[in-house]
Amino acid sequence: MCVRDSTVNGRSSINAEKHVCLCICFARKLKPNYRRSMVWVGSHKLQKGSARYMAIYSAVLHPQYQAVGNGYVNDIALIKLTKKLTFSDDVRPVSLPSVDDTFGSSSECWITGWGNVEKDVPLQDPETLQEVKIPIISQSVCKTQYPDLSSDMLCAGDMAGGRGACEVSFTI
Repeated sequence: MCVRDSTVNGRSSINAEKHVCLCICFARKLKPNYRRSMVWVGSHKLQKGSARYMAIYSAVLHPQYQAVGNGYVNDIALIKLTKKLTFSDDVRPVSLPSVDDTFGSSSECWITGWGNVEKDVPLQDPETLQEVKIPIISQSVCKTQYPDLSSDMLCAGDMAGGRGACEVSFTI
């Protein structure tokens, strides 16, 4: 998890030195202060202390990151910590797809987070990390709902509603 001032966002480790998170954590006009920013390592319950807190050395935003309409495109940043991360049973790197991998409408993905569990219903204490498996939605179907969707974006969620990135209802 990435914490910038009091803003909390998810973070994933690629390897011991490279980690990814949302650009909004480090948007240039927000003037990030790395001395006031940190990564919480191994956090599962937000109301419980993290196993480790690590300082951020630098962040590189995607060169085409920008706000568009009600969202963002290329909202990803690469962050470097001041020290190498040590992996354990509770802290492991994510598996990234290869450039040749494709994700059709029969594919599924996992999302995790500490956000709302239903519309306008916040996650209750101790704020345990939530996860849900959701289907990938075809580009053609998604484009009817989101005309600004570009070819390098994925659309995922439950078309009937109820399970999505903002309303996860299953506990890890």
